[in-house]
Amino acid sequence: MKMGHSISVEDEAVKWFVALKSGDAGPDEQAAFQEWLGIDPQHQAAWLRLESALGAISLAQKTRMPAVDVDRLLKAPSASRRRFLGGGALAVSSLWLGQRIAAELGFMPKSWGGDYWTGVGERKQFQLVDSSVITLNACTSIRLDGARSRSLFVDQGKLLADIALDANLPFVLSTPHGHVSLDAGRIQIDVRREKTRVTTLDSINALAEVKGGRQLLEPGQSLGFDSMAIESQQPSREYTTAWQDGWLEVKNQPLSEVVDQLRPYFNGVITVSAEIAQIGVSGRFSLDDTDKTLDALVQTLPLRVNRRTRFWVLIEPGQVS
Repeated sequence: MKMGHSISVEDEAVKWFVALKSGDAGPDEQAAFQEWLGIDPQHQAAWLRLESALGAISLAQKTRMPAVDVDRLLKAPSASRRRFLGGGALAVSSLWLGQRIAAELGFMPKSWGGDYWTGVGERKQFQLVDSSVITLNACTSIRLDGARSRSLFVDQGKLLADIALDANLPFVLSTPHGHVSLDAGRIQIDVRREKTRVTTLDSINALAEVKGGRQLLEPGQSLGFDSMAIESQQPSREYTTAWQDGWLEVKNQPLSEVVDQLRPYFNGVITVSAEIAQIGVSGRFSLDDTDKTLDALVQTLPLRVNRRTRFWVLIEPGQVS
C-alpha cells in the first residue's frame, strides 16, 4: 500500500520515537512500529535520519529494524533528504527534530530556545510588551528577540499575530526560511520544515523577504516561501483562522492537507493512503476531538479508519458508511 507524504515523514518518525521511549509502548505498539517501517522505504530512511541527527539510540539494538540498503535509502531522489544530510542542514534538522520531540512530550528545554510553546492539542494566547497579541496553535514554538521589542522567531508550527501599530518600527516575524514584516494588523504564519506559509488578514504594509527576493503582501492574500523563492499570492480562505476556536473548516481541501491539520492534535501517528490522499473534503470539524472528526470523515467519504493501535491510525480506501 502506497502512503501519501504530504508532510515530512520525519514528523511521523518523531512521533514513533516518542511513543517507543515513553515507557508505555507494549507488544502491540512494537509490532505496529515494525509494520510502519515496512510499509514504505521512506519510513525506514526517516528513522535512520532521526537516529543519525539525534544520536539517541542504537538502531539495530533498540528497534530490531530489519537490514536495509542504507546507502540506497539515504540517496533516494529527494532534495529534502539530501538537504537533511548535508553539512549545516544536519544541525538545523537536529534542532527541528529536538523541538518536535519536545512538543510531543509536552516540554521545551531552554537550550532549544522556546520562549513560548505549545504541546499536542494545546493552544495559547499571550500579549507582548508592545500590546501585540499572539495566538499559538498546537505544537508551535517561538522565540522572542531580547534586543528588539517588535521581533520574534517562529521555529515551527502555526500562529496568528494581531500586531499593534507603531509608526516608528515595523514588527518582524522570522522563520527558518525568511522574514515577514508589517506595520500593524493580523497575520498568520505556518512554519513547516520545507517552507513557510503566510496569510495576511487585514495587515498594513506586509512584506515577505528571502534570499531570493521580496514580495509585498496585499490584505486577504496567502503565499508560501522557502529560503530561496517566494510563491505567487493567492486569495486566502475566509475560514483559515478557525483553528484558534478549536475548529477545522475546509472547502474541497485534499484529505492529506486536512489530516496534516489534525496531526498537532493527535497523540500518535496518522498515515494516509496515497490512493485517497487527494479526495476533496468539505465541512467543519473539531480539532479537540480527533476521534470524532475521523469518524465524521468516514460517514461522508470513501475511506475507512483503521485504528491499528491506540497510537497508530491508518486511513485507507473504503466505502461511504
